Amino acid sequence: MSEIRPAPPDDPGELHYDPELGPGYFVQIRSDFMRSAAFKPLVKTLYIILLSYAAEGATAWPGQARLAGECAVSEPTLRTALGALRTAGLITIKRRGQGRPNLYHLHKLPVLPPNPERKNFRSALNARILRSRTQALYPLVRKQFS
Repeated sequence: MSEIRPAPPDDPGELHYDPELGPGYFVQIRSDFMRSAAFKPLVKTLYIILLSYAAEGATAWPGQARLAGECAVSEPTLRTALGALRTAGLITIKRRGQGRPNLYHLHKLPVLPPNPERKNFRSALNARILRSRTQALYPLVRKQFS
C-alpha cells in the first residue's frame, strides 16, 4: 500500500508521493455526487475508497477491517455505509465465504436530470459575464473610433 510521507520542513502542508512505496492512483468523482445531501460524508468517502481499490476495473475486494480503518470508523458503522451504497445501486456485494473478503462491483453514478434552477443560474451568470466584458471593452472601442 502506498503511503504519503511528511512534507519537508520548508514546504509545510504539501503531500509528497513516494513511488518506492507502491503505485499511486487518482480517483475522479463527479461533483454532483460530492455535493449531494442524499449521502452522508462517510458513504461518499467509502465509495471513493472503493473506487481507488478498483483502479482500472469495476471490482474491488478489500476486507471490511481494512475499509473501516481507512474510513476511521468501526466495522458495524462501515457495514451500514456499505448498505447505503448497495441500496442506492452504486455497488453490488458478492459474499465469497468464510475468511475471504467480499467482492464489490462498483456501478457508475447515474446521470441526473438537468436541474432547471442550475440552468437558470448558468444563464444569468453567462449574461452577467457578457455584460461585464462588454462594459470593460466599450471604453476601448469608443476611444479607438473617436
